[in-house]
Amino acid sequence: MSGLADRHCTPCRGDVPPLHGAALEAFTAELPHWEVVRGHHIAREFAFPDFAQALAFVVRVGRLAEDEDHHPELLLAWGRVRVEIFTHAVDGLTENDFVLAAKIDGAMHPEPPAMRALVRARDPAHAHLVAGLLESEGVDAEVRGEELFAGEGGIVPAEAGPTVWVREDDRARAQAILAQDRSGLVDDAEAENGG
Repeated sequence: MSGLADRHCTPCRGDVPPLHGAALEAFTAELPHWEVVRGHHIAREFAFPDFAQALAFVVRVGRLAEDEDHHPELLLAWGRVRVEIFTHAVDGLTENDFVLAAKIDGAMHPEPPAMRALVRARDPAHAHLVAGLLESEGVDAEVRGEELFAGEGGIVPAEAGPTVWVREDDRARAQAILAQDRSGLVDDAEAENGG
């Protein structure tokens, strides 16, 4: 991703002339997948395997646009999203358009959320019950390591076995949910301190 994605859009009052010539070419070179259309706007079409993933991308782009206070035109169709960007205040292209385009490119392949081990369960079924409890409270949880479980009477090293993982930013909330559980479900689970 280009250095443009690290910048932020700045408020535009319309007193900046639209980009053209060498300045426009310099920004265009940083975003080779975007097309400059009639020197007025930039456009790119993104392909997806289905409607749901295209819609999820539109939502991510919408959040970016709100964060940057710079809003593209979005066309959502089954399996594709077309994005067009220009600065309305100057009826043309400014640096903001290229900053937003670079951020949108990053939204196409977002960083996965950081995950952290929360508890090690006694067996895979127990791990899924704990994960289910967390999910019922709105915490995304996943079970990892259940393939390492050796079964009844088997040898399971202390560092192996089914473990419930949650997003790093949900860890404190997940711990509070488990601390309040009165079903005994969590009593047999070993907390992961180091993660």
